[in-house]
Amino acid sequence: MLVAMLGAVLLLVSCSAMHAQQHGPAGVGRVDAISQDPAKGEHKLVAAFNDQGRLKQQHPQAELVGTYGEVTIWRVALTPAQWNDLAVLGRYSPVFGEEQGRLRALPGGVIVRLAPALQGRKANEWFRSRQLSAKPLSTLPGTYVVETPPGLAALELSKQLGTSPEVVQAEPNWWREYSLRK
Repeated sequence: MLVAMLGAVLLLVSCSAMHAQQHGPAGVGRVDAISQDPAKGEHKLVAAFNDQGRLKQQHPQAELVGTYGEVTIWRVALTPAQWNDLAVLGRYSPVFGEEQGRLRALPGGVIVRLAPALQGRKANEWFRSRQLSAKPLSTLPGTYVVETPPGLAALELSKQLGTSPEVVQAEPNWWREYSLRK
């Protein structure tokens, strides 16, 4: 029995090691990267936010994976220079997977909840002192959306802000694939 349990644990560990992983900021949890680091030219899945076909025009080899309203997911291998050129075309993000197998991408923005001592004018001053543009979320007091470009910039800023003692929680403004229940 013990041998079977150890075998199962080893199998689970070896299967999970096959997936590239990134660790998000506090509150985000594990993020499985479906697409590799665009800086290395290994990019496979790209989320296009309302690009009206510009990615396909620029990269005819791109294959449509799925359409979710104004978001399209494309399979395309891009060099680092091609990835950098996407910013000129529109709003694009690497595509990540969740543990449930659903796709996620970063359309831009970081959701930040500040400590109660930083409310109102103090919060505005705090963001300004860090050269950040933020708008309050009316539905959640003390919570703001900080503007970022789409893609990895949002993930990096959320990690950075999450280390600040004045921040209770910071996480990227994730776009998530969903399906309606029947």
